[in-house]
Amino acid sequence: MRQHARCLTGQAVDGFDVLAQQDTNGDGVVNSSDANWDNLRVWQDLYQDGISQANELKTLDELGIAGINVGKTEHSKVLPGGNEIADLGTYTRTDGTGSTSGLADVNLADDTFHREFTDHLDTSAVADLPDMQGSGAVRDLREAASQSPELAATLAELGPNTTREQLKAAIGVILQQWADCANFNDSFETADTQNKDLFFIPPGVSALDAYNARYAGLLGAYSGINNGSPSGLSLTNDIQNKYENIRGQQDGIERLLKTLEAFNGRDFTPIATNSGSTSLVAFGTSAPAGSSGTGGFGLDINTPVMYNMEQARLNLLTQSYNNLVASVYDALILQTRLKPYLDSISLTITDGGIGLDFSALDSLLASQHSGNANTAVGDLLELRRLMGNKLEAAGWDGLALLADWAVTDASDPAVLSTLSEFGYSGGIHTDAAGQVSGGNASDIVAGQVYDPVTGSVRISGFIPGRTDLAENGGQYLKQVANDEEWKIAA
Repeated sequence: MRQHARCLTGQAVDGFDVLAQQDTNGDGVVNSSDANWDNLRVWQDLYQDGISQANELKTLDELGIAGINVGKTEHSKVLPGGNEIADLGTYTRTDGTGSTSGLADVNLADDTFHREFTDHLDTSAVADLPDMQGSGAVRDLREAASQSPELAATLAELGPNTTREQLKAAIGVILQQWADCANFNDSFETADTQNKDLFFIPPGVSALDAYNARYAGLLGAYSGINNGSPSGLSLTNDIQNKYENIRGQQDGIERLLKTLEAFNGRDFTPIATNSGSTSLVAFGTSAPAGSSGTGGFGLDINTPVMYNMEQARLNLLTQSYNNLVASVYDALILQTRLKPYLDSISLTITDGGIGLDFSALDSLLASQHSGNANTAVGDLLELRRLMGNKLEAAGWDGLALLADWAVTDASDPAVLSTLSEFGYSGGIHTDAAGQVSGGNASDIVAGQVYDPVTGSVRISGFIPGRTDLAENGGQYLKQVANDEEWKIAA
């Protein structure tokens, strides 16, 4: 049995409560004497797919069950993975022995993030658009685009010529359109169906200011209403600007939650089903009055429902959203801006075996670099970040190309800014003793250091097992770990 089992009355405390409703003669046992015995089924998920199929449903007679006792013993034991054995009970068999066996009411852990839709939509009309897997209540991207002309139009604007900045700007719109076409009622939509107006009190904002900011637009520049019209003291420009700022924060929180709820498949704020007043009659520097308060006739609105949004909670939600943005960006840039680079890699078959030819990839990058060095550096960094391990393991020397551009473009502020965005610092930083130290991650040291005595490039390093790391007459490159130090040799 499960906690949310279907019951006759539409409401149940637990699985045993549902079972008791099948005991139509009230003798404490559900058996063949009860009206619905022949209609009851036991589901055994043979395919482990979470979907009940005809051959997985058995009658109680088929399984040799004579009766199920409706009495229970509370247990409440949480199992690894989050499932809970809430209550224990017994049932009897039809083998004539009169023996009983145990059963349990199990509250199953609810994983709403990982999902599988049993129906598949026709995506032939959007087959050329990017695709990626959805989550929660959100379908995969192409399936969602097949249902949303707005989303399809946004995706159609993306392509090889879409810059990294343009793609980043588009992700927010894509996530909003993607979430909004999900077959899912978020907290705000659920509240609206109950004639409630759900909104949040932003961090550092009073409940009164949050309330006033929410409904400032209803009253224009005035602090109250009379006979259905705005009246009372005029709000100053400073107060109006203050309310606009707060309302912007409220709208941002609402959009953040609507998106995250859809992609997680669960409400952030469950809304109770009770209802209340639907009138707002006072507005301004004192607490809002009730329907019989000063201000005359009220404004018809949904019942306000306010929740606090603490800064720590908002930070976590923002972090989750940023992670979602990053995952969508990574999936889309590989199918748009970086696609020509990846498509240029060809397969080679020689006597030595099968390999990959990266010459066309390098040519594309070089061509891009000659036209716009910063754009090329950004593309190279994205390729290395997302595909570097696989491509370089197959023979692509993207690291050497990056080192070369780091030197030739060292005076370009835009390139230095892009390198910094990906965690690389421009220039060489040393301490008083001439030591160059690594950071918390792997570092790249690339550059030319001229020794006026010998006229050569000399960089000495201290790495266990290696004593001579100097190269003469050229450029030195070494990828170093965070505990290695480098000294420029005099």
